[in-house]
Amino acid sequence: MDRKLLVQENLRLSDENAKLKLKLDYLEKQAQAHEQQLSSFLKLQHDHYSVLSSTTWRMTASARQTIILLKKIRQRLRAIRHSGALFLSHVERAGLYPTLTKSYQALTSRGLSLLWNHAPPPTVRRNFSLPAPNISANDLFPGEILLISEVSIPQCLKYRVVQKQRMIESLGYNCRYLDWRDHHACLSALQTCSVVIFYRVPAFPDVLLLIEEARRLKVISYWEVDDLIFDPEKYRKNSNLNALSADTIRSLMDGVELYRQAMLACDRAIASTSGLAAAMRDAGVNDVTVIENALDSETLSAADSINAMQARQHDGDTLRIVYGSGTKTHDADFLEAAAAIYSVMERRPNVILRIIGDLTLPTYFDSLAERVERLPFSDYTGYLESLAQCDISIAPLENSTFNDAKSNIKFLEASSVLLPSVCSPRSAFRQAIVHGENGFLANDRQSWEHYLQELIDNAALRREVSQNAHQTILDSYSPEKIAASQVCQVLPRKPTTPTKRVLSANIFFAPRSFGGATVVAEQMSRLIASNSDLEQFVFTSLPPEAVAPYNLARYEAHGVTVLGMGLPDALAASSDFENKATVPVFDAVLKSVAPDLVHLHSIQGLGALLADSCRRAGIPFLVTLHDAWWICGRQFMINNRGQYCGQTTIKTEVCAKCVDNPSLNSYRQQMLASTLKNATALLVPSRFTKNLYVANGFEAEKIHINKNGVLAPAQHYRKHPSKTIRFGYVGGNTPIKGIHLISQAFSAIDRTDYELVVVDNLLNLGSHSFDEHSIKIPGQVKIIPGYNQNSIDEFFSNIDVLLFPTQWKETFGLTIREALVRDVWVISTDAGGTVEDIVDGTNGTIIPLTADERYLKDAIISILNNQERFLNHINPFKNDITLFGAQALELQSFYEQIIDESADD
Repeated sequence: MDRKLLVQENLRLSDENAKLKLKLDYLEKQAQAHEQQLSSFLKLQHDHYSVLSSTTWRMTASARQTIILLKKIRQRLRAIRHSGALFLSHVERAGLYPTLTKSYQALTSRGLSLLWNHAPPPTVRRNFSLPAPNISANDLFPGEILLISEVSIPQCLKYRVVQKQRMIESLGYNCRYLDWRDHHACLSALQTCSVVIFYRVPAFPDVLLLIEEARRLKVISYWEVDDLIFDPEKYRKNSNLNALSADTIRSLMDGVELYRQAMLACDRAIASTSGLAAAMRDAGVNDVTVIENALDSETLSAADSINAMQARQHDGDTLRIVYGSGTKTHDADFLEAAAAIYSVMERRPNVILRIIGDLTLPTYFDSLAERVERLPFSDYTGYLESLAQCDISIAPLENSTFNDAKSNIKFLEASSVLLPSVCSPRSAFRQAIVHGENGFLANDRQSWEHYLQELIDNAALRREVSQNAHQTILDSYSPEKIAASQVCQVLPRKPTTPTKRVLSANIFFAPRSFGGATVVAEQMSRLIASNSDLEQFVFTSLPPEAVAPYNLARYEAHGVTVLGMGLPDALAASSDFENKATVPVFDAVLKSVAPDLVHLHSIQGLGALLADSCRRAGIPFLVTLHDAWWICGRQFMINNRGQYCGQTTIKTEVCAKCVDNPSLNSYRQQMLASTLKNATALLVPSRFTKNLYVANGFEAEKIHINKNGVLAPAQHYRKHPSKTIRFGYVGGNTPIKGIHLISQAFSAIDRTDYELVVVDNLLNLGSHSFDEHSIKIPGQVKIIPGYNQNSIDEFFSNIDVLLFPTQWKETFGLTIREALVRDVWVISTDAGGTVEDIVDGTNGTIIPLTADERYLKDAIISILNNQERFLNHINPFKNDITLFGAQALELQSFYEQIIDESADD
């Protein structure tokens, strides 16, 4: 055989052997990478099975059961003690009546296990048990896009994550990316986006939970990848797998299956090439969008600077062929062109091969070692500079289904620095390259040799091809082009006329309807949402058992969208009013919701820093002063001895004797006062509340009365007839509500022609706060369970006079209004906002705010002496009582005025 032919045959055989070896190495490396991801899980699974199947485990079953039982008993005892502490804490914060009401509702729905099991009911225990909202995420957050991504591969992070984020933002959307391993952050971010793209993530349990949560929230989910790593059938048909061990093959297939499961779990998919999109469709994805890699502005700017400096460095007529490898996994690909390159270099002594990154050359290149340059893989700008110093770029890819799905990024990068390229005719290269005009496609050794030789020998051809290639990437592969033609296809359409939005904040909201301020916040949000064009959102807290602390969960209640933030049960004293951990969460909510106005209700625990967030975002905010929380460290102006403190203008030196931390309280007062002074408007439920805050330095012109509404009686409400006067009391067995005055007053009246109906909310909890010995009076005493919004008419239809001898000045007095609107006479102490709807002598009796029972006794005697009048009493001013609907209309007008004025500024 001719010596030349023998050398060529040896080269060919050497190439084939090298290819087979490198294929094996590549597949082994892939398997190892997948095996590392799965190893921890598989080991835990194996260890778990080994333990459960062991003889020791079976023999110790009885002992373990005993230990478990003892642990459960101990845990339940601790939990019951904790329940008592929580109950007292809620009483101090929200009051006895709402605490008892809420406790009753919880016990009737969940039973006595509530005492040792503090987890909420199944509907709120975990995000994934929350019911699916009725409103799609696209209607709520059309401008919010989330990328949940694999971020550990630098090149993928640049081209498929950061680049996509910037392209999405260039189209006017908000976009952020998160590492898929940060489960809680991903889960929280899902609550306020319309589209989520899962890039290159496997179907580990946490990922599947995220995908399921996206489905619950009606968030459109995409699974994206830029490699064919999801098709087990094609992997199985690969004959090279025969050289691998059974364990390695199994691990490799497990990894492929995880990617496939994640892809098929999502609604749609995104591919980087048309070849990859076809493989996705073959795998069962119906809706696939192709979004190609682009050259972002940073790359193009760096390339332009490099081109302007004429970075090519030539030693005489020396020419450089450059190959950017990156990793050794490209060794098999390089073999597609290796023999041709060797032959060209052998014939052209002026040609140098530059390798950037790791690459194992065939041994026959040893004879040309002095003409092989090796550069380490550097930062991106350095990589482009190294490319620009060369003359011809190559991008060989082995002919396989996997490579047919790869992108054309090597062509794009070379073209950016004016290098002509010779590439394998894989799908993405065929799509970008017009052969002979802006590049060359080489399919075998002869074509590789021919086109390399042609470019080496023809400088004019190199310039023409590189210029055409550069224009191609500017015309078709700029971020603007890709964004406008491809990225836009996966983005939701924004409304042309967005609605005005109001975001309310309250510490509790349904299903945790806890406290009077919560009732008001719920009813206002519900009514305004159903009767106006203002779109209502609510920011509230949820227990940490339902949502991880300072993470979000979205649900719907009363027809409005609620964003609940996990809030720890135990907070530092300062966090009650200045909770810094809430700020980033609320900032994100403001950005996603983009409200025109924020309404702060009772925000203890959430903290007043919410107002600072509004101010930084340029959003007007108003505050409803439901109680004295903004000026009193104990919220209700009841001191540490359980008595009304009696202050009008709050003095910190007086408060110092009452609060636990006087210096903290002084700071608290200053901080909260500053917050209120920055508010657009302040709302109060009564004249008394307005006067109280004016007395403490707040502008009267800024404070507006928005009386709390009450539930209207049913259309056919009527009082049940009675022969004797029925007095009612609902304040609980506590001196601050005046129960002792009632006992003393009735005991001093020598009459029995009446009935005293006492509400004991603890009866609903299987306990009691009153018994037959609690109230010893001459007349009949009847103790009944508490009422709710469904049974309120029944309660008031069976009493004629409501006794309200409270011993502190309250800001409103909800029970009084509920009685007045139902034709029930009211006897009340002159206790601030409670008496503002009482016309003394016409629909009620106002007595002095004092611990002297004589005034209450005289009022009761007056009624007993004129029973006929009060048995048939009709309140002539009941139409003046504010109902929820009227309060909502008035509040809506405040909203619209503030929004309009803000828009004019």
